[in-house]
Amino acid sequence: GLFRLESIASARGEVLVTLDVDGDGKPDRQRVLDLAAVGAGPGKTIALGQVTLGLNATIAGAVLRDDLGSAAGGHRGTTVLVPEGPYATTCADDGSFLLPDLPDGPVNIAFFRDGYDLVVLEAMARAGEDVRLAPVRLVRSTAR
Repeated sequence: GLFRLESIASARGEVLVTLDVDGDGKPDRQRVLDLAAVGAGPGKTIALGQVTLGLNATIAGAVLRDDLGSAAGGHRGTTVLVPEGPYATTCADDGSFLLPDLPDGPVNIAFFRDGYDLVVLEAMARAGEDVRLAPVRLVRSTAR
C-alpha cells in the first residue's frame, strides 16, 4: 500500500503501521518506524518503499516484590507497560504478566508499582515469537 505522512512537526518520534488481516479489529501484523531513521521531519516528503510488517510478538515474565522474599503470592497489581505505545497489563498474584500483540523490534518495558522504584528494561520483540524475560525484582522506594 501507499500512505503519506503529513504535518510532521518533529524528526523525533515513531509511527506504528498496522494491518488487520482477519478483520477482527486487532492488528495481526505491525511495525514501528522511527521518524529520524526514515528521514522524516518538518517540511520533508519521503518515500518509504516497501515496508514489511512482521507477525505480532508476545513478551511474558514475572515481576516480584523484593520485600516479600520467596512468597508465592502478593505480587498482584504491578503495572507493566510499553511507554511508547498502547501496550499495558497488570501482573497476577504470582507476579506473572503477558504483553501480547507487540510489533517486531526493540521495546522499552516499564514496571511500576506505587511505593517501589521504577524499573525500565529494553527487550527485543521478535516477529511471531513468544519471548520470556528473566524475573524482575521491584525494590521499595527510599524517596519520600
